[in-house]
Amino acid sequence: MRVIFLLMCVLVALILGACATDGVADEGPTAAQAEAAGVSFEDAGEGYAVYLRKCTECHEAILPEAPLSPGWHSTVSGMAWNAGLDKAEEKNLLAYLQAAKPKW
Repeated sequence: MRVIFLLMCVLVALILGACATDGVADEGPTAAQAEAAGVSFEDAGEGYAVYLRKCTECHEAILPEAPLSPGWHSTVSGMAWNAGLDKAEEKNLLAYLQAAKPKW
């Protein structure tokens, strides 16, 4: 009985440990991030909700490692079309990605 309990504890620890990954988009954008990116805090927050609801259906919730390039907008537009996002959701998603991107 003790062995089963210990195995269950190890299994739970492994599962919880797998969830603690650097770079994972586990928090919404802050007001300071939105302001620094020149986007609305409300739009960035709505974009974060879209990101979690739609983007993570196919992708891991990991933020881009590089700054958003001019070509990123067309990539997001194509993905937004694939995901069935409307224009407002796409706009908010871009606001979130701009606010959440790492600063170099």
